[in-house]
Amino acid sequence: MGAALAAVATDANNLANENRAPGILSGAIWPDETGAPPEHLISAWDALADYLTSHPDEGWQVWIDWYEARLRGGPPDWERERAYVLDLEDFWDQGPAAANAEIARRLADLAADRPSGERLDVIPETGRIGIVPAEAEDPEALENAVQKVQDALDDFRASPSANMAGYALGAALRKLDRALARYRENPRRLHDDFADSARIIARAVADDPELDTPSVRDLAETCAQGVLDIRIASREVSDMEADRRRRRARAPSAESRSALTRLLQEAGEALEPDLAEEMAEDVAELEASDAPDDGLLPDGAAKDAELRSAHRVAWLYRFSRMSEGQIVVVAERAMRHVDDIERLVNLLKTFDDWWPLISLVLRGG
Repeated sequence: MGAALAAVATDANNLANENRAPGILSGAIWPDETGAPPEHLISAWDALADYLTSHPDEGWQVWIDWYEARLRGGPPDWERERAYVLDLEDFWDQGPAAANAEIARRLADLAADRPSGERLDVIPETGRIGIVPAEAEDPEALENAVQKVQDALDDFRASPSANMAGYALGAALRKLDRALARYRENPRRLHDDFADSARIIARAVADDPELDTPSVRDLAETCAQGVLDIRIASREVSDMEADRRRRRARAPSAESRSALTRLLQEAGEALEPDLAEEMAEDVAELEASDAPDDGLLPDGAAKDAELRSAHRVAWLYRFSRMSEGQIVVVAERAMRHVDDIERLVNLLKTFDDWWPLISLVLRGG
């Protein structure tokens, strides 16, 4: 039996079994047990994808990503599915560029509105786009979590282990020093930096068991506990983490990473330095990941970097497409002149490589 008939037979058998029927929606088009898809279909899809990407102004990347997601399988995201099909007739009448741009706008808005522990907005004092962190519902619990990590870090540096382990734990120590000095009131940033530090320490100890001293162990455990305490102190950070665990994030392509680097260079004037710095660090984290292009990212630093990047790119894309009315609203909220906001929007609007970044947003799962 050929692969096509085997795939149809598998679906038919699953449909006949009420326990397995729902799984068809999340299954791959070519189930593993039916073998590889026919070579001529693979060649036909590759040829079609190449043709579509040769017309970048028409924005077919949204559909390439959609179909490749169907090929891979996975739980359907119904909000995203609706973005592809509902109320698009008038846009298709204007041609594929208009329709696909509207789909991209919808998908970016969905990504921007996911729980993330932050939003991007114009900072009144500087007139640049920056991070507005979620507030902690329990600021005292947040401060207690931060102080415990500070105390554990001080204890480590005062211990005999500091000389032996300082170099191996350098990345974690620098991350903690910066978080404690600059981000004490940013629950999302503290959460992610504490989590990254705990992972770095765990890897270092796994590589060199001699580093497993009481002060090192206490620092790692306190960072891990701080992560949990911050989720309790901030509901939005807790929601963000739950959403992250549901997401099947995939490694962005080299083209997407390059486009994001270019965006930071060409439109960096529109961004607060902290935001530009964090986004550049996430690009570096993704570059260092050993996940293959489009490969599934396991829970950890690289997945978090992809999801943060997807969320922030979605926000910047939203800024780039603001209408005159929306610009006025932002200017009033930020207490800035309308011309200031128009300048930011134009810096982003004139960037000429948004489609690889839309692909990055879609790979956020």
